[in-house]
Amino acid sequence: MCSYSDWQKWSYDAKTGLIRSKQDPRYCLDNGGQFGNGANLVLWNCNGNANQRFTADINSGTIHMRSMPDQVVDGNGTSNGANVD
Repeated sequence: MCSYSDWQKWSYDAKTGLIRSKQDPRYCLDNGGQFGNGANLVLWNCNGNANQRFTADINSGTIHMRSMPDQVVDGNGTSNGANVD
């Protein structure tokens, strides 16, 4: 459920591609090194590796991996705790 707290907010740096947690900007969205369909996203210490570099496309409303543009972020489910792939 959306609470609009900092736990659910992110900052995006278009230059680096990092998506940082607003709650603790030391942590970034990370694909866990899995570059295939169904890879779960995790929070990880920001290190700037390829698995943390995304492109947010405001025109299409998508977020995809910079190194693999066909890999987009999508929700898997509609309940609390559902995975984000």
